[in-house]
Amino acid sequence: MKHLVLSVWVICIIAGIADARLRNPWVVVDKQLNLWSPEKMAATNISYPSFPRFNPADPDSFFKQLIGHMMVWEHRDGSAGNFFVDFNKKREYCIKNGYSHHDINYYREHGTQCMDWTKWVNTLGDGYCNIMAGCLISMATQLGIEARSFNILDGGHAITDMYYNNGWHFFDLDEGGFGWNTAGTTYGLDWIMQNVDTYFTLPYTQTSFMTVKYFWSYAGAKAWIQNAMKSPDYMWFGYAPMGADMSMCLRIGEKLERFWNPINQAWSFGNIPVFNNLKAFGNGRITYEPNLGSAYADFLDGVYEMSNVQQVANGVQATGTGAYATWAVRSGNPIVFSKVTTTGSGLTRKYSPDMGITWYAYADSADVQELYDYLLKVEIANGSTLTGLKIETVTLLHPGALPRLREGTNACQLQMYDNDETLTMHPNWSTATNFNKYVVAQSGFSYGSAQTPGDYAYFPNYGQSSTGGPGSYLTLKLPGPQGGQVVGAAGYAFFYRNDLHQTFLTTRANWTETNSAQIRLSNAMNSGFVSVGHNTLHQNSSQTTMGLMKPSQWGFSMPWTSVGVPRKKISNPGQDGYFQFYYNGPNASTYCHGISAYAQYYINNLSKDYLNDMTITHIWNKTDSSQGSATVNITAAQIAAALSSNNGIVQYSVDIPAGTTLLHDPNNCIIMEVPGSVLLTDIASNPEYGTVAVESAIDAQSTALALEISPVPANPDVNITFFVPASIHGPASLAIYDLKGGLVHSMDITSEKGREVRVVWNSGKDGARALPSGVFVARLIAGNRSITKKIFLVK
Repeated sequence: MKHLVLSVWVICIIAGIADARLRNPWVVVDKQLNLWSPEKMAATNISYPSFPRFNPADPDSFFKQLIGHMMVWEHRDGSAGNFFVDFNKKREYCIKNGYSHHDINYYREHGTQCMDWTKWVNTLGDGYCNIMAGCLISMATQLGIEARSFNILDGGHAITDMYYNNGWHFFDLDEGGFGWNTAGTTYGLDWIMQNVDTYFTLPYTQTSFMTVKYFWSYAGAKAWIQNAMKSPDYMWFGYAPMGADMSMCLRIGEKLERFWNPINQAWSFGNIPVFNNLKAFGNGRITYEPNLGSAYADFLDGVYEMSNVQQVANGVQATGTGAYATWAVRSGNPIVFSKVTTTGSGLTRKYSPDMGITWYAYADSADVQELYDYLLKVEIANGSTLTGLKIETVTLLHPGALPRLREGTNACQLQMYDNDETLTMHPNWSTATNFNKYVVAQSGFSYGSAQTPGDYAYFPNYGQSSTGGPGSYLTLKLPGPQGGQVVGAAGYAFFYRNDLHQTFLTTRANWTETNSAQIRLSNAMNSGFVSVGHNTLHQNSSQTTMGLMKPSQWGFSMPWTSVGVPRKKISNPGQDGYFQFYYNGPNASTYCHGISAYAQYYINNLSKDYLNDMTITHIWNKTDSSQGSATVNITAAQIAAALSSNNGIVQYSVDIPAGTTLLHDPNNCIIMEVPGSVLLTDIASNPEYGTVAVESAIDAQSTALALEISPVPANPDVNITFFVPASIHGPASLAIYDLKGGLVHSMDITSEKGREVRVVWNSGKDGARALPSGVFVARLIAGNRSITKKIFLVK
């Protein structure tokens, strides 16, 4: 390895490692955001070039556009006094096209509330204001922005305040509103609370990008809201679980269908509403039916684990006692039911909702309702053969997440991610036995008590820990498949810390919230943990604003809060991964109310990691009773070409003839399939794209800029890993800025193109100035491209 010292930089050249094949079978069309991964939505929107990328120097532009395009119509769909009704008062189309109002009781994940931004938006689209405020905090947190939520209307409405560019900025995801001045800069509640009367007279304060005004223009509400905003009821920080993405890989013999209307009105769960005989949700259906014969690649491509089995001409045969084959059944949306059909003799079926830690007899297709994934094990008696397998999984689906086709030519894009799969670890802590089954290492925290889940995700694991103080932690094991690896993880932890309003005010001068709660990952149970995320910085709430708040039962802060991270790599991954909630904050009486983790695993049983052909069919409504359709065949060679030269984007078009009569929204269904019964002799001629990356999150074969920062937080050394493709012409540079835009350091990296490079920046030896704890921005620029990441320093 080559080392160069330049000022306070150390450069290391890293050997290139082939990354992954494909992930994420979602299609986006013109002017549609990628909602399945907030990180990717903020980084790039190839299908929506005019939508601004997130720029740490100008978050206002991004969030104004986001709120304007995601306005969710709680008071615009007729559900609350018919304040506003869009879509010519056809409420069903408002619900299906937009992000409509749904009560928190309509959907519960494992009996509790789902608050993860990605899952919530794609499953439900909307909820009450409290939920949407939490979701926006989740989005901001993933982008490294401090966020808080206020209840502004005597307990009647919650909004989100975000801190950037040395000030707070107010946004209301639920009602689609925000206020800005004549220069276009959004106001924050710090200013509004002290200037409410002035604020209500300013131009541009009451309209969003949509055609209707913000809800306080409703005549009966303006005076009440104007008075209530002068003294909000309570405030809370960090109440924002996150971590999921909705992507998955399709296996040989697997088909994904996503329907605008439910396939069957009965295929749902919970108190899901019906409007004008039209369900507020659609259905998704994933059908997996591999050919298990020895001549075919289907079984080896899709199996998760196997023991004492061999492929024979007509299926999978046991070669001894204890024989089994296990498959991962996963969905981007919550499962309504999953019907398993097996043929053969001597078969026993079991399922596991917790990555193989606990197994139950599979008795009914509804056993797995409300899960996002599970493991299916088929035990085969010695000498017996499993000759057939079919798994039909039906899910909830929010139709607004379907690709929206329009008359004419529709530019469609299939965007591919890393080649790994996700399983969910959502442990049940209702008893001490259960708690200790899932928590494999702990310090400070121990089992506390059983709890009944409440609204807004309190006690999501049906229990809580005992109190713990600084240095306390809980570690979950994420077991992976035999012969595979847990290559990364995401997730969040809820915790309760009763820091009341007056305590915050009197101790604010010494308040240090940075890094008080962390998510840490490792490949070992008791060592090697690396912090990959921490709760947001809580140092910017003004004394004046806090003094204006009403004293309430919550005060500061609402005692439930969370820390979470989107998907992060595990260094030197092994078969198992470990996910840890670590608390090092100021309060010695902190409870952990629950942990949800998403394990990203990789397994390949074929000789190489082959790409597969796939087909995509779009079906659209021409009238209430007739449809049109188009089918596109995408070959493995096309996918390989996209991976090597087009940033993993497969592009194609769907033409709806001019003059075609379409309903308010033409979507009906999209079907994506990797055909089954692929001969081993045929797949051997398909292109393959290496194996999963185990040392770096950067794909050195990509044509995109890449930038990674570790550790999080750092003190004093910061590892900055980057890649600039050799195909990019012109100079390249790496620079570090403070949040005011001041340049801290820069270096020319033009000569480092075409290879992965790690720069070690010793912030403690910065010759320009003494750097305090805080947030800095690393920016990589090459040609006309750029990418930014945040650096968190703690000293």
